[in-house]
Amino acid sequence: MKKIILLLAFFTLAVSGFSQECGTLIRQPLINYFVMVIDRSGSMQGSPLDYAKAAVVEFLLRMRPDDRIAAIDFGSSIRVASNFTHDKRELADRVYRLRAGGGTRLYDAIVKAAHLLSEVEGFKVIVYLTDGMDNESTHSLKDIRSMNVGEGIFVYGVGLGELDHSSLRDLSDATNGLYRDIAYSKALPDIYSEVAGYHYNAFNSIYSEKGSYVISSLPPGRAVRIDGRSYGRSPVKIDGFDAGTHTVEVDFEKGTWTCRAESRAGYKTVIRARESDIPADLWIETEPHRSSVYIDGEFVGFSAMVPSIKGRRGSVDYSNQLRIPSLPAGRHTVKVIASPDFELGQSLEFDFNMPAEHSYLNVNILFKKATLNGVELSISGGFPGIRIPDN
Repeated sequence: MKKIILLLAFFTLAVSGFSQECGTLIRQPLINYFVMVIDRSGSMQGSPLDYAKAAVVEFLLRMRPDDRIAAIDFGSSIRVASNFTHDKRELADRVYRLRAGGGTRLYDAIVKAAHLLSEVEGFKVIVYLTDGMDNESTHSLKDIRSMNVGEGIFVYGVGLGELDHSSLRDLSDATNGLYRDIAYSKALPDIYSEVAGYHYNAFNSIYSEKGSYVISSLPPGRAVRIDGRSYGRSPVKIDGFDAGTHTVEVDFEKGTWTCRAESRAGYKTVIRARESDIPADLWIETEPHRSSVYIDGEFVGFSAMVPSIKGRRGSVDYSNQLRIPSLPAGRHTVKVIASPDFELGQSLEFDFNMPAEHSYLNVNILFKKATLNGVELSISGGFPGIRIPDN
């Protein structure tokens, strides 16, 4: 399902002293889409996994009738136990059939959850459980933080035992979610009940009256202000904003990017600030398809599910590929990570010089090759290894 963009869809840049309209308004239907991400690694064997299953059932009991839920389980491999459904009994049955085994591939599992949520409209929520540090993912914690903030996803986490709770809590805080660390698995059902209640009480009740902003930038990590008030560094997600038109500022080395962006009750306003006002776009095509793409450390989207359109006499139409609008000319770092579906554990990262005109970047992760406007780039490295999933 493609996102439906309603009303105005302005994307503009402003340098110091110059302000104009910006932002994309996306309606937020009052339906929650939850993805349960469940750790089934070997260390979850026995009562931890049993209590995790009971916790999912407790969450199901707290859900509203119109909401939808999916489930993903992970060890060394990642599986979609159930796609989005309102059939709670069927989802519970599938969760109860889970068996423990393998390593801990948490971050890639969260990326898979983001894949599912990218196809729906409504409140997007990930609830994950882990009892160990990630030891097999291709994506990093920084990657998924950028991704979920940029996609407007609430991330709720439960950490069981000895973990880097501080870093995991930062992920939830950045998305306006909640993180709980617990010592014993028997507390899981109560924690999941708390998470459901917190989400409904804290956010669903205000979204009919308030709007939200999702602000990212290239380069990332820039100071963000709205109406003169600081909201940290990009990317940022700000919920519960009063309706009206507000002044958004993002500080870059070359000056302050400024625009006027509308906040509307029941809508999310997505803003992507760029340092340069050069109107050059970059289209990116990857192999494998549906890979996650980062520019200068910032998540910019998933590559298309289909290849570019080949025309007569060697012409190529890239209009159906991932588009990065108004990318500043100059040197950039691109990182492309294969979808968790491929079980390849592969990524490719390299620098390239963005010209001052529309450009097309083709990246083949499998063979570590890339071309920019048809010219092959110099990339070192051999053929990467293939991940063997657990049973």
